[in-house]
Amino acid sequence: MIITASGIKLLQAKFLKQTEHLVLWHLVASLPVTGDVVSHAALGLELAIAPSHISASVKHLRELGFLARGEKIGHSYYYKLNPAFFRIIS
Repeated sequence: MIITASGIKLLQAKFLKQTEHLVLWHLVASLPVTGDVVSHAALGLELAIAPSHISASVKHLRELGFLARGEKIGHSYYYKLNPAFFRIIS
C-alpha cells in the first residue's frame, strides 16, 4: 500500500493529532482494500486508546476524506480507505 501525492499533500496541509495518526496508519495496515467493519471499542483496546478518542479520530479522518463510512452493521460501521489517497501496489 502506498500513499498518493494527493494524500501526502493533505497530510502536509492538515494537522493530525497523535491519536489520529495511530488510527489512520493502523487502518492502512489492517483494512482490506474492499474495507471492513471497524469496532471503535475493539480498535481502542488494540491501540490502548479510549473509544471516545477513537470515535473523534475516525470522525476527523472521515471529514478530511481519508476514510469513507458505509452502512452500519450491528453496532459498528463499515469503513474503507479513500482510493484517491491510498493505492495497492503489486
